Amino acid sequence: APVASTCKLELVRGEERVALALESDWMPALKSSEKPAAGELAWAGYAISASEHKYDDLVGVDLRGKVAVAFWLEPGMR
Repeated sequence: APVASTCKLELVRGEERVALALESDWMPALKSSEKPAAGELAWAGYAISASEHKYDDLVGVDLRGKVAVAFWLEPGMR
């Protein structure tokens, strides 16, 4: 589905603000909210939990109240 041109992401640290370019710097997840979000970033790797493969990017990652940042696609597809 096309992403609205009004969709934007800005990183803020103290007084420093960095706007990221949609599609070249970042892409929202398909199930992302249309509402504004703000919070501390939490790295989620590929955000895959696959116990049958003994693989879990989210072990020990606390996402409560945070914005998850993850790779796009799957391992080996980049």
